[in-house]
Amino acid sequence: MPISRAFGIALFVAHLFAGVLSGIVTIPFGIQSFKLGGLSFWPVGRRVVSVELARAAREHNAKIKLGKMVTGVLTPHCLLSPDL
Repeated sequence: MPISRAFGIALFVAHLFAGVLSGIVTIPFGIQSFKLGGLSFWPVGRRVVSVELARAAREHNAKIKLGKMVTGVLTPHCLLSPDL
């Protein structure tokens, strides 16, 4: 199981537990905990793609960064940007 999925499950259980506890005293906080628990399963800002497509995109980005390093047009933004 990937670490991000395990973290999502742990986060869901924690929000479920917090929702039950805080729902007893303050209902709005309990409702928000349940909503956050549901969101912990969804990969926000990520796309599920095939392994081949991810590998091709990674190689393409590596070639672009390597080309910029060779030509000397490398900026800190190029190193930190996940998608060029």
